[in-house]
Amino acid sequence: MEPQIALNSKQTYPKNTIWQKLAPHTRIVTVLLLVVAIAVTPNGRWLSWGMYGCITLLFLKSAQINWGLLGRKLAIEFTFIIVLLIGTLFHPEGDVIWRWGGIQITTLGVTLLGSIIIKSLLCLLLANLLILTTPTPELLHGLALLNTPPLLLAIVTAMVRYMNLMGQEVHNLTRAANSRNLTRNPAWRRHVFGNMMGLLFLRTLNRGERVYNAMIARGYVGLQSPPKSIQQGWYDGGVLVSTVFFCVMGQLLSIK
Repeated sequence: MEPQIALNSKQTYPKNTIWQKLAPHTRIVTVLLLVVAIAVTPNGRWLSWGMYGCITLLFLKSAQINWGLLGRKLAIEFTFIIVLLIGTLFHPEGDVIWRWGGIQITTLGVTLLGSIIIKSLLCLLLANLLILTTPTPELLHGLALLNTPPLLLAIVTAMVRYMNLMGQEVHNLTRAANSRNLTRNPAWRRHVFGNMMGLLFLRTLNRGERVYNAMIARGYVGLQSPPKSIQQGWYDGGVLVSTVFFCVMGQLLSIK
C-alpha cells in the first residue's frame, strides 16, 4: 500500500510525491513567489503567463491533486470574481470592436479582461493547491517557521478553531429546527433563519469565552512554538531555486 496523508478536506494524497515531500514553509514561499510574479506582470504578457501556467500545472500534477474537488472550488470562487471583471470589458480606450448604443467593447477592454482572468485563475489554482494539499496545523507551523508576527499567527489560529466551532453550532441549530418542523413552512423560514442567526451569535460568544478560559488555564500565552520534527531536504532548495529562476525569466519575457 502506498503511504497516504489525510487532509482537512477529507481527501488523501500520496505522501511520497515531490510536492508532499516539501516542508510546509517551502510550499508557502513557493506559492507566494509565483503569486507575486503573476500579479506584477503587466497586462497582455501572454508568454509570461503561459510559462507561469506550465509551472502551476506541473505543481498540480506532482501533487496528484483531486481535479474534481479543485474544479468545484474554482467554480465557486471564480463566480464571485467574474461578476466584478465584466466591467473591465467596456473600457473606453482602445479600438472599438463592437458598439451598441452607448455600450462598446474595445481592444484594451478585451486585453484587460483576459489579463485579469488569467491572473485570477493562476492565483486561485496556486492558493487551492496549497490549501488542499497542506493540513491547517502544518500551514500554521510553516507560518511560524517563516517568523510570522506572533499576534497575527495567534489571530489566524484562533480564527481557524472558532470557524470549526461555528460550523458545529450551525449544524446543531439546523438539526434542531428540522426536528421541530420549523423549516417545512416557507413563510416561517425567514423568521427561523433570523432567530438562528441571533442565537448563533450568543452561543458562539459564550462558547468562545469558555474555550479561551480553558486555553488560559492550560498555559496558553498567545504564542505557538513550531515543531522540531520538520526537516528540509535537497528538493526544498531545488524547488525554491527553480521557482525563483522561472519567476525572473517570466519577468524578463514581460519586459521584452
